[in-house]
Amino acid sequence: MRFQLVLVAAVAAAVGCSGSDGPQLPEGPKGQVTGKVTYNGSPVPAGSVVNFAPLDEDGIAAVGTVASDGSYELSSRGASAVVPGKYAVIVSAPSAVTDTSDEEAMRRLYENGEAEAKKDPFPSRYTQVATSGLEFDVAEGEQTIDIELKDD
Repeated sequence: MRFQLVLVAAVAAAVGCSGSDGPQLPEGPKGQVTGKVTYNGSPVPAGSVVNFAPLDEDGIAAVGTVASDGSYELSSRGASAVVPGKYAVIVSAPSAVTDTSDEEAMRRLYENGEAEAKKDPFPSRYTQVATSGLEFDVAEGEQTIDIELKDD
C-alpha cells in the first residue's frame, strides 16, 4: 500500500506541477471535469486523490484532490482541462497520520517515534487500476463525474 501511495504521489506531482516550461496539453478539444467522490453515500476524506489513467493511446493522465465536501476538479499538465477519452480511475486516501486528539496514540508516537497505521477509509481495491472497476468517458466541454465507492 505504501508503494502505491508513493507512486500516486509521484504521478500527481508530475501531472500537477508542470509549469509553463513543462509539457502542455495538445491542441484540440478538452473536457473540464468536476464531481464528488463518496463512499457509501458520504464524502471520502479531504486530501484523497482521484487519478484518471488514460486507456486510449493518445490520452494524458489527470488528477484531482478531494475537498472536505467530497468535491474534486481534474487537472492535467497544470491546466484545468482533460483530453477527451476513456479513463480508468483510482482513488487514494490521504496518508494515514495519527489522530493528535488521541492522547494515548500521541504518547506512543512520542515514545516510539512512529505513527500507527490507520485503517483505510474505503476498500483498498479502489487504489489500483486493475481492481478499481472504475472507468469513465471524458467528453469535450464541462461535465460532472461523480464517483461512488462501495463496500466490497
